Amino acid sequence: AGAASLVALILRSRFPDLTRIENKELMHVYAFAPPPVLDHDAALAASSYCTTIVNNADIIPRSSLANLLVFLEFLRSIHTKLKEKGINPTGPLTSAAFIKKMLKGTNGDLLMTAEEVRDAMNAAHDKIELRNPDHLYPPGKVLLAYKPWEIKICEEDGERGSTEEKHGDEIDDYVMIKNPCYPFEIVKTNGTATALRVFEFDGSNMFTNHVTSSYYEILGLDYSF
Repeated sequence: AGAASLVALILRSRFPDLTRIENKELMHVYAFAPPPVLDHDAALAASSYCTTIVNNADIIPRSSLANLLVFLEFLRSIHTKLKEKGINPTGPLTSAAFIKKMLKGTNGDLLMTAEEVRDAMNAAHDKIELRNPDHLYPPGKVLLAYKPWEIKICEEDGERGSTEEKHGDEIDDYVMIKNPCYPFEIVKTNGTATALRVFEFDGSNMFTNHVTSSYYEILGLDYSF
């Protein structure tokens, strides 16, 4: 998928007469789970000839240097919080306190509230420059599919309507799905969206969401060898 996106970019630049007629695109790439391959401006400019499909927590479209830096910034926030609570494991006493905290599991108090986590992640994003030439993003328009946490009742008739959602600085549209029993929500956005600028540590889903059968599922197709 990443190679196809780059080949399309090269063909458009070197052979414009073969790829466009009177500003009409003759070539369009549908890239399933490509890695980040274009810088900020090129990724956005590719929206006219490339559509990227990303399944939920798939780690491959998020495997970028920029996301690694965001993750490290977030870890610094966790480190600061550990120091504030006296459980940063740097010595015998603090290590014992850290282990005691960990042994409490879900029965203990949270290290950070949901609001603190959100603020820390926003601060991490703010520190990482979007237009840094070393920071790459998935190309073109992005259709991000995910399963909502809320359980929806499947009705036999009718169809879901479209709505709008704000992601970062962009206003994105929910794609209309005619089948009301379709289990996914699909958001139209781009490779610089906040949802793609972070590693989704969702258990094994970050890996299994990349397999072929998972992409067949979001297309509503049966998968078999």
